[in-house]
Amino acid sequence: MTVLRYAGFKEEDSFAPDSPPPAQFHVDKTGSSLDTPGEPHLIYGGGLGRAAKVHRPGFYSPSGNIVYASDINTIAYFLKWALGGYKFNLEGGTNGLNEHKIYGAKDVFLPSFCAGLGKDHFEHVFSGCVINTLQLEVEGEFAVLTAEVLAAKDSKDDIKKIEDLSLPKAYLLAFHNVTVVIGDENGNVVESDDVKSLTLDINNNSDAEAGRALGSRYSKRIRSNEREVTANMNLNYTNTDVIEKFWGSESGPADTGTKEIDVEIALESGEHGSGVITLPKCILMGVNTQPSGRDELVQEINVRALMDTEEVDGEDTETDIVATIENNESEISS
Repeated sequence: MTVLRYAGFKEEDSFAPDSPPPAQFHVDKTGSSLDTPGEPHLIYGGGLGRAAKVHRPGFYSPSGNIVYASDINTIAYFLKWALGGYKFNLEGGTNGLNEHKIYGAKDVFLPSFCAGLGKDHFEHVFSGCVINTLQLEVEGEFAVLTAEVLAAKDSKDDIKKIEDLSLPKAYLLAFHNVTVVIGDENGNVVESDDVKSLTLDINNNSDAEAGRALGSRYSKRIRSNEREVTANMNLNYTNTDVIEKFWGSESGPADTGTKEIDVEIALESGEHGSGVITLPKCILMGVNTQPSGRDELVQEINVRALMDTEEVDGEDTETDIVATIENNESEISS
């Protein structure tokens, strides 16, 4: 037996088609829990005896996550599928690279995609996939992307050979390829030199059961509800600037509340491209500075992104997050 545990993806032209499309690209995943649903049965609890004896097929919806070390090419796909808003500018980036503008859209139905997971003996194919949550985590190693997925159905396909996989040519992003700047109306509050770790979360609060309808045991659509974009960072504790923004004053909590800030996350991949993820209007949800003995004193902050008006490809757009990714990838479409 050969260890073959990959993940392949392709955006769908319609939700959960009968014939899943072949993968457009693959990644070398570090892990995944995307699998068959638990207990997809109807058990009839009648009164003739103390135990059930009748069952029927019930609602069926696979779910789970896919985890891999991200790169500047594939991260654009996952951001588009998680946020929905997308504009493409051929050769509109630096040095003739293609530009992908991705932003949080108002549409409650996000783009769906097909995911094929290599599981040594077979390829487990999931169609009608929608990203429920997307997390980018950067600390001391690689920039790890975790996509929690809800799907409509699954099927079996033949396992692929390594030489048949379409793996990205861009190198994996490491912690030293990522910088973060936190700013306000007067300039920068925190420079990247003082950011020790970052976790960016996009939560769509998606609901597969909302697409349940008569005549089928599979979801007809997966609706996304309130989008929550948050970031957690650990900072070198060098001054009181951040807690003063949290308080809204220099000496303690002000009646006017916290000051607004913005967060800019930059990804650098050399000749392969670059990216900037911007949260244009944020509030500090928490600032924790908790000493322990003589250990290093680290400040942990939590921010929540709010809607703001940003220019996206020459148009004013109301959104809470905007990403500009430059790479050699063609337009992301079905």
